[in-house]
Amino acid sequence: MSKNKRFKRKIKKLEKDIIFYINYANNLENEYCKLDNENNIVLIIAIIELIIILFKI
Repeated sequence: MSKNKRFKRKIKKLEKDIIFYINYANNLENEYCKLDNENNIVLIIAIIELIIILFKI
């Protein structure tokens, strides 16, 4: 197999990976937006606590 074909195959795989991760990020963003305000507050508090714990170490 020529280097050119291998290179094209790698590019196709990378393009598929990029599309997958873009869709994954969009899905995460959509799920985050679906949370109500109460859940957002709980999530923010949990993240702040996690950051505090990480900086104590």
